[in-house]
Order: sequence, then structure tokens, then C-alpha cells
Amino acid sequence: MFFTSDTHWWHTNIIRFQRHSFDSVEEMNEVLIQNWNSKIGPKDEVYHLGDVFFCGQDRSLEILDRLNGRIHLVKGNHDKKMSRAVKDRFVWVKSDHIFKFRHKGERLWLHLYHYPCASWDGSYHGSWCLHGHTHGNYSNPDMKILDMGVDCWDYYPASLDDVIERMAKQGGGSKSSRGIY
Repeated sequence: MFFTSDTHWWHTNIIRFQRHSFDSVEEMNEVLIQNWNSKIGPKDEVYHLGDVFFCGQDRSLEILDRLNGRIHLVKGNHDKKMSRAVKDRFVWVKSDHIFKFRHKGERLWLHLYHYPCASWDGSYHGSWCLHGHTHGNYSNPDMKILDMGVDCWDYYPASLDDVIERMAKQGGGSKSSRGIY
């Protein structure tokens, strides 16, 4: 299981504002695709927390054809005008997603949104909010909230183990603070 956000494929201006290490949008696209496929296999579950593309249908489909994994999309502000052909390439497309599951014998409760939340169902009972949108420019050390934007993860998707490790480092090693409900 992997998480990511804010890939912004084909978004030229994101390079000027956020991604100074790329010389062109084509270079950024290729690095993001290579990084994605280096971690994600064909059957892996990927939760993309929004702002996937900044282009039309044909370029979007070309990118999706090259990506490994079964991709679930939590829509971001740049995902509003997606064609049916592009939407159909995702397992599902939603505004948010909440789920409970077991990981290595522990129960986790994750809330997936594009935008960071100040509060959410279960936020005071150990659940976590994973989000995008802010490109690493938002934090709330009192909450179990984590920015999944590629900018925050060295331009790679993050595994569930990566998320658990970073969440523990940012504010809690006890079970109740690690997402146990």
C-alpha cells in the first residue's frame, strides 16, 4: 500500500514555484514516473491524494499507461475537470476516503483528503489524516496529520511503513498516538 499526492504531471509552473531541481516539465514527468515505478509493482494499491495532472485527456492517459499499481484517487483542486476516460482508469475517484484496517497486527484508522484538516472523525482517538495540497508548507504538531505530497517524500510515493515511521518520528511512539483506535 502506497500514498502520494501533488504529482502535477505536465504542470510547468509547479517547477518555478516548488520544484527548482527540474529543468523542464518533461524531465519532472520522467523522474516522477521512474520514481513511482521503482517502488510500486503492478498489483500494489496506491492512494493518490489529488492534483495528479495539469493537462488534457491524451497526456493524462499516456502517464497512466506508464504507471504501475492499482490507483485510487482522492480528488484535488486540479482534478475537477477530468474526462470519463481518465476517471475510468482509477479504481475509484472520491472527495475523501476513510478506512480501518490491520497492519502487522495493529488496527489503523486513516482519513485521506486532499486538503489538511484541523479536525476529523477520530482525530482525538488516534486516527490519522493523510493529505496533500500544501507541498510541505503546513504542519500541526498537535494532530496526527501528514503531508503526502511528492515534494515531502523526495519525489517518491511513500509506503505504509514509511508513513508509520514518519508519523512516529513527528510525535508519538505510543500505540495510542500511532493510529490505534
